[in-house]
Amino acid sequence: MKKRIKRYTRCVRSVKKGYWHTGKINKTDIYKAVKEEKQKKTHKESYEIYGSPKITELLNKKGDKVSQKYVYSIMKENNLKAKYIKPYIQTTISHDFSDKLKNLLNRHYNPTKPNVTW
Repeated sequence: MKKRIKRYTRCVRSVKKGYWHTGKINKTDIYKAVKEEKQKKTHKESYEIYGSPKITELLNKKGDKVSQKYVYSIMKENNLKAKYIKPYIQTTISHDFSDKLKNLLNRHYNPTKPNVTW
């Protein structure tokens, strides 16, 4: 039991603080510390892209039953935020661009009548 306590006290300072001051361990603090570590690990594995809905879904698939509200509250306490990645838009012109252009006027810029070239 003492090995478990030491392992869990390393997870969260509040558990350690509560344990050493009162001599008792609160089960909810241990539960929260374990879930918090799993959540942080999942968040880092996703390159900090996933938010609370996706992390909740992944944790539930792994067998840890948590709600989205609980995951959101832990993320808010630890200042974890999902990062939005903008889609990449290519703005360079391809090498075939000049081949696609055609001389429609055949270099006759002074037409004989109006609206002849169009």
